Amino acid sequence: MQLKAIAQLFSCFHAIIIAGSGTKESLPGVGFNLACGIAKTLREIGHFATTMASKIPEEETKLKATAINLKLMLKRGIIEPSDDNLNAYMCISSQIDKAQQALGGHLPGLIKASLSAATLAGQISETTEMFFKARTNTGAEQACCRSEDHSAARHVTASHIPNCVIGSNVQLNHGDAEVTDAPDLTSLTAETPGKGSAATLGANSNDNCHLSAIMKSHGILNHANGNKATLYLAGGLLKIARTAYNNAAWSTQHPTQATSAITEARQRYTTVTSALPNTLATLKKLANLGEDTDPQIDDTKVQSTDLGLPGEAKEITIKKTVFSNLHKELKQFLTGTQTEKNKERKTVARDMLVKALAKPSEPLKCDTSVTEDVYYAIKEETACNSSATCSFNKTETETNKKCKLDAEKAKKKSVSATQPQTTRTETATDKCKDKKKDDCKSPDCKWEGTECKDPSFLLKSKFAVIAAVFMS
Repeated sequence: MQLKAIAQLFSCFHAIIIAGSGTKESLPGVGFNLACGIAKTLREIGHFATTMASKIPEEETKLKATAINLKLMLKRGIIEPSDDNLNAYMCISSQIDKAQQALGGHLPGLIKASLSAATLAGQISETTEMFFKARTNTGAEQACCRSEDHSAARHVTASHIPNCVIGSNVQLNHGDAEVTDAPDLTSLTAETPGKGSAATLGANSNDNCHLSAIMKSHGILNHANGNKATLYLAGGLLKIARTAYNNAAWSTQHPTQATSAITEARQRYTTVTSALPNTLATLKKLANLGEDTDPQIDDTKVQSTDLGLPGEAKEITIKKTVFSNLHKELKQFLTGTQTEKNKERKTVARDMLVKALAKPSEPLKCDTSVTEDVYYAIKEETACNSSATCSFNKTETETNKKCKLDAEKAKKKSVSATQPQTTRTETATDKCKDKKKDDCKSPDCKWEGTECKDPSFLLKSKFAVIAAVFMS
């Protein structure tokens, strides 16, 4: 019984010695530095989205003010309303519309990509901080999980991981920045530099970090039955498995799930194009018209439909000299009191709104009814024909009645005219209406068909119809 107990005790002691002599590896700083570089680029995607969301509307507002100034100058005759100047003005107006379309079309996708990128960057930073702070005391008895390199037993310093620190501190958040160009995400899609060549990415067995807990078995967790966990850290860039660490531990190509942050970030970023940076650059140049320095806008090709020109779409070139001339005129115009300029711009904008809301005006009409006395009073042919409703009748035998109503002329001139009538106030009636055929005699009456009619009454009725047409 005692021998059995001694044997068991010896076995336990032997196991302790084996466990104590097991490989306890740390990871060199170079792999973390590469991962932190990727994280910095990922954060730039968020900064890029923020910059586009703020700068494009800002430059758009400035360009709107430029457009109003140009319209004001055209209205006041300061610049000539030539085809070139009008094309340049319409080009500026169309760029404002296109900027709004670009922002609405591309910004949502960019924001989604930045959210995935921020998640991945956070995972990288968290792993970086964990391994950086996993250390004990310094000196001969120190233990750490991140070393300067893959050979010596030295805890990593800030100088070995410049992408991961600000000053001497591991920095998880790199603050705000203005990013106007779409970040290059090649570092996340290309293979990790150094993988498969030198052992710089491999493990360091001198730092007493319990990445390996038992002899010939590698992994953070110690499983007596031999089943060791495989962990993907730093957003999937670092793989800790059951085999010895080497320069394959870091990779951008480790197997990942479709829902992982690294996969999602790659997929979403493929929708990000240069549309927003190009839009911002165009707005900036145009908005600088009239500023201290000529923005040097090159010859610009635009579609005729963007310039409001009729007909089929065709390409039109607005010369560089046109923009330069507008820049000079705008600069001179803006040298006056800015308060007055702003006030005048608002006045023009209000006038435009009032005109847009105004109802179409009614055709002009003459308030005074035209009588035959008015016509007949005109004796001279030129004076008669110059009237809005009169025409000279050369075939009229009576001299005092040659100037007469011209209904067609009155209609074209949009002037209301009544039928010729005497100045008497008597009511016109048909004196022959009730007479029988035998009593219906000329010159006052005339038998037509089955009734007796008054020719003068018929004539007056016709003129009344004409007058009614022009009064309507």
